[in-house]
Amino acid sequence: MASPKAKKREILPRREPAAFDTAVRRHNATVGCLMWHWNRLHAIFAEAFTKTVTPNDSRLGLSVWHAIVADSGQRDMLEAAVQYTEAGHVGLAPRAFEAIEWLLAVVKKLSKFRNDAAHTPMSQGLDFEAHEFVVVPEPMMSKPQSAIRLGQPQLRKFHALLQGDLIQLYHYGKRALEEMDYPGHGAWPKTPSVQSLQRGEVPLTRSQKDRHQKRLQRLARLKASQVRRPNKSTAQRRAAAGWKRP
Repeated sequence: MASPKAKKREILPRREPAAFDTAVRRHNATVGCLMWHWNRLHAIFAEAFTKTVTPNDSRLGLSVWHAIVADSGQRDMLEAAVQYTEAGHVGLAPRAFEAIEWLLAVVKKLSKFRNDAAHTPMSQGLDFEAHEFVVVPEPMMSKPQSAIRLGQPQLRKFHALLQGDLIQLYHYGKRALEEMDYPGHGAWPKTPSVQSLQRGEVPLTRSQKDRHQKRLQRLARLKASQVRRPNKSTAQRRAAAGWKRP
């Protein structure tokens, strides 16, 4: 008796359908650029950590740095090291200290956007107005807040702003590293504007906080020195001045 023929097994695809390919490639290119710039900026923090904690043995500092897997944990280590130098235990150029401290505060706020792009599962959808396929957050598997941020209509524009911020922050960090090696050398750059954050969300530098505090103190002293005059009528003021009707 002849043996039954073996059924052909399904061959699973190795590429996205052609209709989705353009949108997927565009999304992947955007995410890839963001990750590249993010990692380059984070390398600034790694170098700042070694210069602060192990200035005479960078390999030891990097070994400690890479022992922490999460980016946030690495930044927490650097923040603790910078705060230790602030207490006067280790010398650090004031401008470099202020720049690294500010960069850590900014990146902490930007990290949610990086995590959205890196960790949110995406799917394909159809933009009926533009008549094209688009990449959208997977509705069932995504974090609600991440899905909201990635579902905004101006996402491409926002990612372009975020990419520009990461590039500018990287160069600001490079200048801070140079300041650590050669304090006071060269003109200090303007603090980046961070266009991917709302104006009120951008952290202030230490100098900006000090100026703001001094401004509030001046206003408080001015207000306390002002003596409010009683609200007198015209007749009362004339009588007090000895004025008589002609």
